Amino acid sequence: MSESHYLLYGAHICSSFPFTFNLLSPETTDTVTELRFTVLPVNPDYVPDGIRAPVENYEDGRVELFIAGTFETLYITGVCGFEIKKDEITAHPLLPGIEYLIELFFVGNVMSYWLERRGILMLHASAVKAGDGCVAFIADSGTGKTTLATACLAAGYPLVTDDILALSVANGGVTALPGFPQMKLFPHQLALLGGNPAAYGKIHPRFEKLKVPIGSWSGEKLGTFFKNKLPLKALYLLQRSETDEPSISAVGAAAGVISLVRHAFAAELLDAVDRSSARLGKIGTIASLVPLQVLKIPEGYERLPGVVKFLVGNSSCEPGGR
Repeated sequence: MSESHYLLYGAHICSSFPFTFNLLSPETTDTVTELRFTVLPVNPDYVPDGIRAPVENYEDGRVELFIAGTFETLYITGVCGFEIKKDEITAHPLLPGIEYLIELFFVGNVMSYWLERRGILMLHASAVKAGDGCVAFIADSGTGKTTLATACLAAGYPLVTDDILALSVANGGVTALPGFPQMKLFPHQLALLGGNPAAYGKIHPRFEKLKVPIGSWSGEKLGTFFKNKLPLKALYLLQRSETDEPSISAVGAAAGVISLVRHAFAAELLDAVDRSSARLGKIGTIASLVPLQVLKIPEGYERLPGVVKFLVGNSSCEPGGR
């Protein structure tokens, strides 16, 4: 199978794997390939090399980390091992017919780990373009970051990333690197964009969430996607409001650092291999450069347009173009 080129969280990837996710293509393939992704034939006897790292409570023990001399392996118990090197990731599937799982883990856990080891902070967050920058929403699972991002899309704000936000710190600023033009949406979230659930496939056969292309890549042309890097203007930590009105309050610098550490996408894995002062210093830099505020959101989808208007009014951001 011939190889194709992709852009994912700012990295140029080359692979022959048949991705079904709506990944970006680079403007030109003349740029240097930073990562080659290869999937080997099924081998049920595959055992990861190296020493098992002391990772606690990561996805209920399903994801393990092994450290060898020249590479590390993210081992998805009973599913696949991803051997990770500086410029190459090789997948060793243990079972046939699990391409959808290989794709899910590669785009999520594996790429997050690889980029973190290269100095890019990966947050469990969604982000949209607003004005000449972007704003991001961080939250515990089920608190509404994807739902709020979807409501922002419906109001004209282009998507920057769904679920995982890649941040680069350089030259006194924090830059958000685009994800890819797709969202993982429940049918009731898709309704915010006026989409038809029957038109989209599931992320996982046993899950309700759908893989929904965003922008001109979608047959229904749902929302828009911004494919270039942007300065990060604000981070909002989402919480449920006890009233019918949204509210915003500031987060102190120390609490901001703790929130960013806690919401790193692969926090437990990284704690097992990288407790360096350099990484903590980078998180501290982000907390000092980017305003972090608590945004309390009232219950009810009918209140989301009001939350978006409230957010715009308090951040002085206008919708950005594609």
